[in-house]
Amino acid sequence: MDPSDLEDRIVSTVQEMQVKLGQSTGVLSLYLPLDCMGDDVEGEIARFREHVRPKLGDVACTLDEGRVRITVSEEGCRYVAGLPVSPVLLTMVDAVMSRESLDGIRARLEKVSEGLVWKEVDGDGFDHIAYFTDGTDPYVYCIDSDCGPISYHRFSRRDYEAFGFGGLDGA
Repeated sequence: MDPSDLEDRIVSTVQEMQVKLGQSTGVLSLYLPLDCMGDDVEGEIARFREHVRPKLGDVACTLDEGRVRITVSEEGCRYVAGLPVSPVLLTMVDAVMSRESLDGIRARLEKVSEGLVWKEVDGDGFDHIAYFTDGTDPYVYCIDSDCGPISYHRFSRRDYEAFGFGGLDGA
């Protein structure tokens, strides 16, 4: 995996945590499957740590039962807190926390960008997907409304496709 791609993934995940829970004053740990690291896990980890050191500080990476634990320091969390957050992520979190309806979430996302693609899908634990074809946001939002309040999961396009969910057009 390219160190910049992994950095984007880590930064975006820390941002999502901070938007949902508030800014952290401590360290944050994230777990990723080892297969996202490529064949040379140790080398990928070393390249990643060197790449992010100027921005996130010392990032600890440890192997743990088929996954890698990435721990972002307090310094790194403060750096991430100062970065702009995707308007799509802010909209999704606010809509879900406000218990918005599916139609309400879709209307909110349509206001963010005309590049929204909203689809009803069958199975895999969610019933709608939302993504953008104009570069507004790089993620696929998988939305579930079956069990009461709406929830979502966010995947990179690469991960979404690797899971075999399908259904992305013009992405």
